[in-house]
Amino acid sequence: MSRNVVQVLVQEKGSLEKVRMYSVKWTIDRFLADCKNTGEYYVSPVFPITFANQVTKWHLTVHPLGVNEQFDDSVSLFLHCTCDASTEVKVKARLSIISGDEMSHGVIESQLTFQGPKYNWGAYELLTLAELKNPENNCLINDRAVLLCEIRLNPEVERYYGYDEYINKIGPGCDHYERLFESKRFTDAIFHVQDNTIPVHKAILSYRSPILAKMFKNEDEINDGHEVIFVSDIAYEVMIEFFRFIYANKVKNIEQLATQLLAAADKYDVVELKALCEKFLYERISIDNAIDYLILTDKYNTINLKPLTIEFIGAHHAEIARKPAFVDLNNSLMHEIIMAIPKRN
Repeated sequence: MSRNVVQVLVQEKGSLEKVRMYSVKWTIDRFLADCKNTGEYYVSPVFPITFANQVTKWHLTVHPLGVNEQFDDSVSLFLHCTCDASTEVKVKARLSIISGDEMSHGVIESQLTFQGPKYNWGAYELLTLAELKNPENNCLINDRAVLLCEIRLNPEVERYYGYDEYINKIGPGCDHYERLFESKRFTDAIFHVQDNTIPVHKAILSYRSPILAKMFKNEDEINDGHEVIFVSDIAYEVMIEFFRFIYANKVKNIEQLATQLLAAADKYDVVELKALCEKFLYERISIDNAIDYLILTDKYNTINLKPLTIEFIGAHHAEIARKPAFVDLNNSLMHEIIMAIPKRN
């Protein structure tokens, strides 16, 4: 049922870089008195937020006696977003009930991606009715409830803390080193990849990759002159871009090669390239590709992308669990997903 409210406050707060923060406070009188049955709900007024030059529309719904009979002893609260199908909105959202002394109760928080005409996220058990009515919690004052929704747009700006240490080391592109790589002059090693040869300079590769440095050191103790390295598990075009990054801090066609470059970066321990690939992939995570990402990140031990992917799946578990590949995940990954599903505090 629709619900007139006493107050909805929307505040756009100060931000760092591109992060914009919104605080939505929804105050409802006669919170329990006017709700007679499980499943009944109140709807907040719509509050618009502009994202990527598109106006997205948001509102809250709250079920004071639970969304259904399974949760009839709890308050259920949901955040809804309506946006254009072509608009992907990445946010960090936080829902809670505010007590008279401004303390948050029943807090849930997660990283989310909204896309399409309608999307929602929230808590079936934000707070039990016993906790809501407990005078010590001070959540209901004369049957008035105050719900708080906090939204941060572009949260990836602050989520890449794990990558920044390495990405900041990449620096600008080095055109002269790229020309050296493409000229094939003064090389002292050759990589054989898919019936193709790639001449390289051991000193440059050794500086960027500890694995290659060790490989060249061991070979130097045995052979003199040009060394030949055979690579059978990485495609020729991927190795070209892998070396281009080592020489010039550049990658062409990362849109098509990101996952394969991640594998190469992991194999040869080029942490800056690995971080760049992880960041690129995370910016494109979705409900459709999240399981593939999880399998990939687990295989290549991505310290940053794997926990972010698990967090994303936990936030969208209801939709992702319907994917056929979900049931094929191993027990360890399934346990990590279960632990990431938002729970009320």
